[in-house]
Amino acid sequence: MKGSNAFCPTTGASLSEELHYDDRGRAERAPVDDCPPGVAPTGELTNGERCSSATALTVHFRRSRRASGPADDAIDRAAALAIRRLKRAGGGEPSGT
Repeated sequence: MKGSNAFCPTTGASLSEELHYDDRGRAERAPVDDCPPGVAPTGELTNGERCSSATALTVHFRRSRRASGPADDAIDRAAALAIRRLKRAGGGEPSGT
C-alpha cells in the first residue's frame, strides 16, 4: 500500500518516519521491526507499492484490526485464508503458498 498508510510490500511491516535518500535524491523509508514471529524485515527501502504480498496484506490486516479492538484469532485466520485465495485467483501468488 502507498500513501499515508504505506507498509512494506514484502513483510507488511510499518515504515519508519525517517527518510533515506538514494543517489538520485529520491526519499524512501525503511521497514520497522514490528513483524510477527517468523516474518523478518528484508531491509529494503520503500514507500509502499501498488501490489503487496499475501503475507504483507495479512500482517497489515492484523495490525489494523488489533488497533481497533481485541484480538480475535478466528477473524485473523479467516482473513488470511481469504487473502491467500484472492491472491491465488488473481495470479498474484503461486498456488503453493
